[in-house]
Amino acid sequence: MNLGSAGTGVALCGNHDIRHYLALWADTYLGEGTAEQWADTANPNLAANLTGKLLLVHGELDDNVLPYQTLNLVDALIDADKDFDLLVVPGVEHSFMGRDHYVTRRMWDYLVRHLLGTQPPEGYAMQPFPAGAEHLAELLG
Repeated sequence: MNLGSAGTGVALCGNHDIRHYLALWADTYLGEGTAEQWADTANPNLAANLTGKLLLVHGELDDNVLPYQTLNLVDALIDADKDFDLLVVPGVEHSFMGRDHYVTRRMWDYLVRHLLGTQPPEGYAMQPFPAGAEHLAELLG
């Protein structure tokens, strides 16, 4: 796993091993593949190659990409003695509903620190997206 020339990445609810995702999803969207091809692209199998900074974020209640996908990668990164950052967001699912503002701020701050090499502005906070039909009607006019 190489994060490219920038050496910094963030993975939100990562599907780190296609073999452990929805049956036929990969074949439907990525084309027919072999077990060997899927194993070759599984991030846990590539963990020892990690260079740079990596933030992994997953919702505790994600029922789309299950948290064990990220935890399998975490286990492989630990086995490879790699440094990484992990944020598990309690009580939320795949889209971080109700906590998306926090996750977005943490992601942006991580990228500012590690790509720009500076500290994010102090004291800024993102507001939660208002939920409910009345707020959607207000936004749509």
